[in-house]
Order: sequence, then structure tokens, then C-alpha cells
Amino acid sequence: DFGNRMTRLRSYKDKEEEDHHVCHLELQIESLEAKGGR
Repeated sequence: DFGNRMTRLRSYKDKEEEDHHVCHLELQIESLEAKGGR
């Protein structure tokens, strides 16, 4: 039903934001390591 679909959409959106956040953190760590390695 509609409510169920909205809940699933919301959790999917949260997961996407989580993945984006993790990706961003990994990029930050990589750039820090690159700076520290030189």
C-alpha cells in the first residue's frame, strides 16, 4: 500500500545518504593520506 511504499522509499533515501557520507569520508581520508605520504 501507499504508506508501505513511502516507508521503503524513505529508508532507501537514508541508505543512499549513508553511502554518500561514507564515500565522502573515504575521499577525505585518501586525500589526508596522500598529503601525509608526500
